[in-house]
Amino acid sequence: MSWSPEDALSPHFRVRELDPENAAEGEERERLRELAQVLEAIRAELGGRPVAVTRSGGYQPPDDKQSRRWPSRKPTSQHRRARAADIVVRGVSALDVANTVGRMVREGRLEQVGGVGCYVGDGFVHVDTRPRTKGGRLALWAQGCKVHRREVRWEVAS
Repeated sequence: MSWSPEDALSPHFRVRELDPENAAEGEERERLRELAQVLEAIRAELGGRPVAVTRSGGYQPPDDKQSRRWPSRKPTSQHRRARAADIVVRGVSALDVANTVGRMVREGRLEQVGGVGCYVGDGFVHVDTRPRTKGGRLALWAQGCKVHRREVRWEVAS
């Protein structure tokens, strides 16, 4: 059974934002609801500024589902597992968004987050809810900046 693109996943996120093809089912839907709650927390931390999911930054169904729109995504992509969003916040740099998420993780306020990537050149941040590795470690990466894994912090690459 499909859900409506206008159905709410949370107060500020609709299905159409995180599942643009309306392809998620069962457990995938629950994962998207959890992801929307993470995005709500980030939005609140940034003073209520709207958090936008990039055009191709939400759920991307595996090839065996209804679409082949995302052939460049790896089969292991968290986007294909309904656990990831690529986000932008108008008026806030990707570096600042990534560092806000990192601080929230360090403070124990985003325990659901398992991965964060900062793409300075493209202007977005990847946030996902994959399970953390043994020992609670996050998957962290950077493009166009430098990541300090122990501090869960990013800075401009020199």
